[in-house]
Amino acid sequence: MPSITISFVIFLMITNVNALTYMITGSTSGIGLHTVRRIASTMPSPNLIIHGRKDEPAGLIDELTDLGANSVKYFKADLSDIKSVEALGEKVVEFITSSDSHLDVLVNNAGEFDPTVKTTPQGYETTWAVNVLAPYILTSKVKTLLLESARRGRKPRLITTSSISQSYTMPPLEELGSLKDAHTAYEESKLGDRMLTVKFAELLPTVKCLCMDPGTVNTKMLLSGWGACGIPVDKADNTFKLAATEEGDKAPTGSYLYGGRGSADADDPDKVNAMWNLVETQASLPF
Repeated sequence: MPSITISFVIFLMITNVNALTYMITGSTSGIGLHTVRRIASTMPSPNLIIHGRKDEPAGLIDELTDLGANSVKYFKADLSDIKSVEALGEKVVEFITSSDSHLDVLVNNAGEFDPTVKTTPQGYETTWAVNVLAPYILTSKVKTLLLESARRGRKPRLITTSSISQSYTMPPLEELGSLKDAHTAYEESKLGDRMLTVKFAELLPTVKCLCMDPGTVNTKMLLSGWGACGIPVDKADNTFKLAATEEGDKAPTGSYLYGGRGSADADDPDKVNAMWNLVETQASLPF
């Protein structure tokens, strides 16, 4: 009887060690919340790191645990503020390393469409800061965790949300991050996300780096900027598929999925490098 008990305990430990750890930004509402629910309910005992801009929503951790998550950790951060994003990344690294855990999947899901057109504490247009600078900074801060997972043979993934609404031509560099109308700011930021992914794939060759159009989904963002022209949030599985299923395994690193071909500018190394260098300068953080 004791040997059976010991074997069972060892089995549980191995199961927990092998369970994948997913971090999803913007996971308290919309597509992010739907994605963490899908991961919790369908993947084997996942560990979840979730993020929101406000205090932890009541009952969310219990809900995800009841759905099947092995563990859930919540972090609060304002992704429009560079200092807040830096602190988030540092806290995640501290949490993972102190618990002798790992990070297998980072999903840069949080997105902004700001019809009021305002600037951040660092002086950048809010949509650009949340949609482009934040993914760059967060990924820069936690990339060592993803690389360590790759070293252990865990096949890590880095997913960044772009959009079918991305600009088809990159504007002059001096305009990126400056005030402009809300739709133009959003479109430019989503081309920026696609270009980030191309560069992530180049600099992190052992990490599967992907971006995608999440679908035209009736989130609060879509309703405020375009109206109810999409599918229900609970049908929006593109993010989940790339983060947690074999579709993410099969997709070539650096690729853009589910939104057609997208902008040819993302295939131009000179334009990608120019945008990357600008973001690196704006973030004041070498990758």
